[in-house]
Amino acid sequence: MNSHNEKINQLSKIPVVISPNGDQAILSGIGKLKPSLEYLPDNFMLSEKENVVFTSGKDGVLFPGIAVGKIVLEDNKKLVKLFANPDQINFVSVALKQQEDSGAR
Repeated sequence: MNSHNEKINQLSKIPVVISPNGDQAILSGIGKLKPSLEYLPDNFMLSEKENVVFTSGKDGVLFPGIAVGKIVLEDNKKLVKLFANPDQINFVSVALKQQEDSGAR
């Protein structure tokens, strides 16, 4: 990973929701391809089925429901194996909110 991506990943904190139960957490960039999950509920248990992580949209930046990755256990830590390799991303789409026209017509 180049140093620019590594720095961004280290600073990333994204609110997420985990399928199928809707548990909420923070996906925290740690400079690796498998970011960690923080602030999971005390009673959180991995499901035998899905464990897919989606953006929650609570940050007001990312749309809710974007599939991010799947939870994997490594050394008793809950990490997220990303669906996309950030080193392979060549372009990013930016969606802007259209401002409402509050002026007189």
